[in-house]
Formats: sequence, C-alpha cells, structure tokens
Amino acid sequence: MTMALATMAGAETLYVPTIHALQGDGSYRDSPLKGSEQGVSLGECQSQAKRWKAKNAQAIALAQESLGGARRDAAIEVSCEKL
Repeated sequence: MTMALATMAGAETLYVPTIHALQGDGSYRDSPLKGSEQGVSLGECQSQAKRWKAKNAQAIALAQESLGGARRDAAIEVSCEKL
C-alpha cells in the first residue's frame, strides 16, 4: 500500500489544451487540440496553447470582430484543462 501511495504522489498531473469556441446560442463548443487528447504536462500544454493561438490569430480576430460587444473577447479561448 505504501508503494501505491508513493506512486500516486509522484504521478504527474496531465492537462489537455482545449479550444473553447463561443457558439451563436451563447454556449461553448469545447475541442481538445489534436494529438494531446491523452494529456501532456502543464508546461507542454501552455506551449501548445500559445502556438495554436499564434497560428490561428487571424481566424480568432475575425471571430472576435463578428461578435462585437462584451462577448467579443470570449469568442475563442484556449486553456489547459486537467485530465
């Protein structure tokens, strides 16, 4: 039992970089970044999220422009969700 507790304590928490896209009805559609569905370290998750945002900056800007108002900044977000 002690070994199991030590293994659990040493286990790394995994994260999934997840895209949250605001839909027309006000709900969000959540989609994990492809290839990271099984989870990655927090540092890798943050790095992947940053790269995805940079790669898709133009599409994000267009989505934000189409919304306008207070919801504009929430059009598309990427966050690291615990697995």
